[in-house]
Amino acid sequence: MIQNKTILITGGGSGIGEALALKLAMHNKVVICGRSKEKLERVSARNPNISFETTDVADYHSIDKLFSVLKERGIVFDVLFNNAGVIEIWDVTTTKLSSREIFEKINTNLSGAIAVTQHFIGQADQAAENLIVNVTSEIALFPIPILPLYAASKAGYGFLHSR
Repeated sequence: MIQNKTILITGGGSGIGEALALKLAMHNKVVICGRSKEKLERVSARNPNISFETTDVADYHSIDKLFSVLKERGIVFDVLFNNAGVIEIWDVTTTKLSSREIFEKINTNLSGAIAVTQHFIGQADQAAENLIVNVTSEIALFPIPILPLYAASKAGYGFLHSR
């Protein structure tokens, strides 16, 4: 059980991130981030140990700003849950995505998670026991044709950080 830690959860406004935030906030301080301020407000209102920062992990400026703001507040994280992700059915033979849409999805699922991890490592107390949890999917290991961007980006991140 994780107790008395300061935790960052990306994609904390719904789904797995929301559930993690609510459970972990019982015994920890939790900061959630995501793109939807309304969702983040709704989750943080459910427990005083949850605070939030509106952040788009597909945008490196937004990630840099997140860690700058938190540093100014003196917040140092012990635990990171890389949870943010986008999944969308995409048949490359029948549906056209713009280059921008493709990059946004890859950046959310892969590049953003890597950048958040680097910031986390840079701010972490190296003498403490820190934890990084990367939330992924079995689709990363067993891809299906209608989810090529999701499968590739989640697999890339999982294999990059596996040891």
